Amino acid sequence: MTNDLVKRLRGWASSIATHEYDGEAAPDLSGLGQVLTDVVRQREQVRQDELRKKPKLFN
Repeated sequence: MTNDLVKRLRGWASSIATHEYDGEAAPDLSGLGQVLTDVVRQREQVRQDELRKKPKLFN
């Protein structure tokens, strides 16, 4: 993961961990879905890059 994605995920984790629930308020998770989508896309890109680097036995 890139440093930017790691920082963003840590920020949300910290927000959740330090949030005091009073029955009404909840931690701000806006944008978390986009960060997770970015993480999945990046992991898939890395996987595809690694597959391209492997020698092909049957060409």
